[in-house]
Amino acid sequence: MLEADPSLKSISTYLKNYDAYSLKINNQDIGIIVVMKTNPLTMEIMNLSIDEHFRNKHYGTKLLKFVINKFQNKCKFLEICTGSTSFEQLYLYQKMGFKCTTVERDFFNNKCLYPNEILENGLILKDKIRLQMINY
Repeated sequence: MLEADPSLKSISTYLKNYDAYSLKINNQDIGIIVVMKTNPLTMEIMNLSIDEHFRNKHYGTKLLKFVINKFQNKCKFLEICTGSTSFEQLYLYQKMGFKCTTVERDFFNNKCLYPNEILENGLILKDKIRLQMINY
């Protein structure tokens, strides 16, 4: 989970009221997706992580499809957030039907949550992008 969100403080904020689903291969956990109800109409995917040895094999897509199907009749909105420099994740989420709704500028500059700069794809991560599926 720390690969998807390197802040223990951030992760601890949603580990009290969440649903988590793991993906296993040969009894080995290779991926996890964590979902939380953020308001009466919205579920948010708080964390999606695949073991580095199993990436680029469509396992993230499988976990996303699972959650989309599981919650499609239980909420109006399904959201997910990622960093503005998370190019592969942004591509995947938009390919799955999520649309960008907001940008939280300088979100990752919060030294209480992220005391160290995050370097991703050769860029310093600063902004958080929120994506959403509506009436899916």
